[in-house]
Amino acid sequence: ELIVLPGGIRLTVHISTIRPTTVRIAGPITGPSQYLQLAGDTVVQLTFPYDKLEMYESEKIQSKSIEIESDQPISVSGISSQSLSTDGYSAIPVSKWGREYVIHSWPNDIYMHDDDPQGKIPRSSEFMIIASEDNTVIEFAPRSRTLGQVQPGESSIITLNKGQCYLVKSDTLPSGEGDLSGTIVRGDKPIGVFSGHLRTAIPLGLTEFDSKNHLIEMLYPTEQWGSSFITVPFTNDGTGDFFRIHCIAPNTKVTVKGWNI
Repeated sequence: ELIVLPGGIRLTVHISTIRPTTVRIAGPITGPSQYLQLAGDTVVQLTFPYDKLEMYESEKIQSKSIEIESDQPISVSGISSQSLSTDGYSAIPVSKWGREYVIHSWPNDIYMHDDDPQGKIPRSSEFMIIASEDNTVIEFAPRSRTLGQVQPGESSIITLNKGQCYLVKSDTLPSGEGDLSGTIVRGDKPIGVFSGHLRTAIPLGLTEFDSKNHLIEMLYPTEQWGSSFITVPFTNDGTGDFFRIHCIAPNTKVTVKGWNI
């Protein structure tokens, strides 16, 4: 059953398993636990109240995470959806979380052809941090000014307890500015990091179509990065795909090979 919440916002989690599994869910993490008994080869969809769990306030510590535990291996994915703007991500288990991340995002964007003044409000670059343990100290220096007025390159240090979240949004800068990409986030204990954008076009500044979408992805820590990647075309129209590459080590040499490169 698909439940559409007021305002068209829907926050859902899908859990899949190949074995009979007991799953414990606490959403938010400070709330009571619920238990699900899943048969093998099962996919279940759970919808959560956006008014209690949606993160939209920048640079404010909040307990809005969902804790999921199981007695057998499971796969978990999340979807953040609003009318005409949806994206999803694969959840990375806590055992694979790390202590260093690099943010992948996109500059601020606006609706160029919208006569509504609301359309001219910049849609922001953003990232979010979740702690897996109490008293986790996290440090980052944003690559652009944040909504909370942390300046580019200025160190920001926060302390989170288990399950607490911290969202960082770029300031209301003009379109093409405000990109938080390249921000390095470090914790003294394992953390989970989400990166994305409120709503943007790729590439920025589309002239024919004033179309934008929400972006969200759960990032891998730098310790799990690799040096060789293979991709396949998203379409066959000959225009090619778009790639953004970030590095953590200086003097990193990148070589790209393809049918026309």
